[in-house]
Amino acid sequence: MADYYTPTVVEPFIPLSAMLPIERLFLAQAFDEEIADETAYYYSEEGANDLIFMPAGDVRAALDAAKPDTSRLAQKLLEEQPDAILDEDDIELDMCGDLWADVLQDIVRRSPDLDHLTVTMAFTCSKMRVDGFGRVSDYAHR
Repeated sequence: MADYYTPTVVEPFIPLSAMLPIERLFLAQAFDEEIADETAYYYSEEGANDLIFMPAGDVRAALDAAKPDTSRLAQKLLEEQPDAILDEDDIELDMCGDLWADVLQDIVRRSPDLDHLTVTMAFTCSKMRVDGFGRVSDYAHR
């Protein structure tokens, strides 16, 4: 059986002050997070997590600093998970593959210190398979 991977790196490091608490909570679940010098480095060896669980109490506390008009993540949580936010269980977010990109875009839009973020990804496979790699080139005899 073949295993598929999407190693991912987000650069440059993101200043902690540029992120809302809810965004940092989310990104730390979507990726691996390393903190150094008041910045966060996000990466993943296998690919961003599509299924995320966040404690409802942590989400409630983190949402206090967010406004739905400046954070698509906050807007999504408030619209789609209002009962779960008030509960004591974990909040489950499925299919987060597109949501993390929205979060990164919102951070750049608000931040005076960031003019861009670059996400570098590779699509690879544990076996030599035709569909197991990120770039396909067709060559034809002419």
